[in-house]
Amino acid sequence: MGFFAAMIPLRTGITLTAARLEEEFAAMWPLLPKPISIGTHADQLSLSVGEYDIVAMTMGAPIPWPDLEPICKASLLWPEALSDLRNHADHMVVTVQTQGGPIEKAQFLTQVCACILSACSEQALGVFWLNATLLVPAQIFLDTTLKVMSEALPLYIWIDFQTGIDAQGKVSGFTNGMEALGHLELEATDVPEPAEKLWTRLYDIAEYILENGAVIADGDTVGNNNSERIQVVYGPSLYGRRGDVMRLEYQQLSRRKPPFWKR
Repeated sequence: MGFFAAMIPLRTGITLTAARLEEEFAAMWPLLPKPISIGTHADQLSLSVGEYDIVAMTMGAPIPWPDLEPICKASLLWPEALSDLRNHADHMVVTVQTQGGPIEKAQFLTQVCACILSACSEQALGVFWLNATLLVPAQIFLDTTLKVMSEALPLYIWIDFQTGIDAQGKVSGFTNGMEALGHLELEATDVPEPAEKLWTRLYDIAEYILENGAVIADGDTVGNNNSERIQVVYGPSLYGRRGDVMRLEYQQLSRRKPPFWKR
């Protein structure tokens, strides 16, 4: 059994009861099994929902600011994170555990966090998705969960897609969160296209992999049309991260066969 976890920063301390969380589950996810309380302590709820176990614990203190501040500064989804979170007083740690795969765990943790955001709407500021070191404001998280997840994977609240100009003045980018979903992270450096296009490319490749499995092999090429030739190279991270990543290496158009992968 593995578990996925998230933190929910809170304006002030709260008391969340099992009954209140059960109400939110019934309202938001009526097709899920009814939650069953399996233990309640002063600051902790433990519930079972079918084969899932949930633990939600209020910590009685803010997320340490030295750890949170650099993440706030890098947040693309939450531009106001620095001012919104600087004075938060408490936070909740939420974990889900099951025998299911990583995508199933991520989906269920998303559902649980949405229930808590709704139940604690006056105090809950958003979600700190730990597997991607990603901050998501409450309304974006709720809207994505309720409007997107029934039709597609909500990747931009599970994966941090970072693109921009690096120290050498080149367009570069990477993902953070693919590894937790069972796949290699993506990286690209010295890219001959705008950062916005690279962001979309990283998103599209991540989506393709998560929907189809690990079908892009070392040395394969990807691209949106015959004029794009981007080779995928498995190798060490150029950002110093552990293990191999999938690096995108842009090439000139040749007379070789068109890319196997298209959107």
